[in-house]
Amino acid sequence: MSALPSISLYAIATLSSFALAVYGWQRRTFEARPFSWLMAAVAFWSFCHTLSVASATPEQALLWAQIQYAG
Repeated sequence: MSALPSISLYAIATLSSFALAVYGWQRRTFEARPFSWLMAAVAFWSFCHTLSVASATPEQALLWAQIQYAG
């Protein structure tokens, strides 16, 4: 089975989370800063998970799965 639908859905989540992080950071209010950091962490996690799903070998998938925990 192809992983392309999963990859594209995670890529959409990555881009939307990153866009929300930028949007919140531009507002520079007290409430927007933690929101921006949270969305940046979600974007990082989604990006790493996308690469984990798209990996060709189990070793690469494990590497990206371990890196994604930083988010």
